[in-house]
Amino acid sequence: MHTEHVKGDLFNINSLHIPIQQKTQRQKAITVHWRKPQDGWYKLNTDGASKGNPGISGADGILRDQLGKVILAFQEPLGNATNTQAKLSAIHRGLQICASRGIRKIWIETDATAIIKLISAPQRGKWNLQTTIQNIRKILSQMEHKLSHIFREGNQVADFLANQACYIQQLCIFHEDTIPGKVKGERLGSESGVAGASDAAGGSCVLWGCHTQVGDAETAAGRLVASAATELF
Repeated sequence: MHTEHVKGDLFNINSLHIPIQQKTQRQKAITVHWRKPQDGWYKLNTDGASKGNPGISGADGILRDQLGKVILAFQEPLGNATNTQAKLSAIHRGLQICASRGIRKIWIETDATAIIKLISAPQRGKWNLQTTIQNIRKILSQMEHKLSHIFREGNQVADFLANQACYIQQLCIFHEDTIPGKVKGERLGSESGVAGASDAAGGSCVLWGCHTQVGDAETAAGRLVASAATELF
């Protein structure tokens, strides 16, 4: 049925003053937490960005220890790539850095469920992704690891760094005392790794969505809107 017909029918019904019951989606708030890794583990939050998809792109990650303390962050320009390529490249580079530092227990967190599925599924993936996926799997096979999804609102440091990475010239690795001031001052918060929250689990922000549950990796429907735009760690 054409849109014009639907609008016309609604106009005709309204002119007859016939009440119409419209379905509405109930919204409920969920709290998104950034959670610290367990003892002896490290947590790597990553992201990738592409300006045009494909287009100029960058990858990044931020590594924290069991206390939530920032160990390092990195940014890398990728040239022309898609969002998927950028996000996979971010995980690959992050794992390379972790492996070079002898880290063997890693929790990877990303805001893209599709990326988790690509890495976890037995399929090889599209031809232009296969090499990166295989390299990721090879490194992970040598580590204790887990992959999880976090909403973008809980991954804002990585999101910020990824967008910056599109415009730099070379791979940059920052340690705690050299993290870019804007990220460290406005987004990382206190030295303990938890800003604006006293709970041991980490910081949080509230989201509004449709048919969602606290802790769910995905929402059943609806576009999530952050009521708190700052990521709390």
